[in-house]
Amino acid sequence: MSNLVRSALNWLKNASDLTHHGIVFGLSAVSVPIVSTLPPSLATTACFASVGTQLGTQMWVANVAGPTMYLNMERQKFGDIQARLFPKFAMVGVGTGTGALTAYNCLHPTSDIVTYVLAVSLTSHLLQSFVVIPYVTKQQYRLRACAEGTKERKKAAKKFGISHGVSVLMAYAAIAGNFYFFYKTGSAIGSNW
Repeated sequence: MSNLVRSALNWLKNASDLTHHGIVFGLSAVSVPIVSTLPPSLATTACFASVGTQLGTQMWVANVAGPTMYLNMERQKFGDIQARLFPKFAMVGVGTGTGALTAYNCLHPTSDIVTYVLAVSLTSHLLQSFVVIPYVTKQQYRLRACAEGTKERKKAAKKFGISHGVSVLMAYAAIAGNFYFFYKTGSAIGSNW
């Protein structure tokens, strides 16, 4: 049994980010019917825990871990760790986004603005997972391959800068959406107290 577990863990460790994304996406999809059967109190808990975990992860990466590493690491090593960290960041967003949207939709079957905000956040994380982050990483490594001062490097730097900027904007939009979720649900709770 331990050999089987060791083999499975070794396979998982050596699998690509795309494989990891697929696993998270699959597990998230499997969770939908499970979350859909939760009683309202547990669905509410699942929704708040999911959005809270997502927001906490976003705030930590964007405002603590990222800037700390940027200011204290050699640029290339910083890029290497970000290339490994950000796919995991997006995976957390996919898992928590799926849980939050599913739970909220079960509690509020008629779509409202919060439903759309959660859907946009989940879509953002899916795009980050499968399109944007792999593209940014590819551009980062292309940039490194170019000689300093060449036209090729300028072009590569521009592509990296634009794609990285898009990724950052998507991440901050998701953060804003999560704050909006807490504002709307907090307002509803506050008005009933």
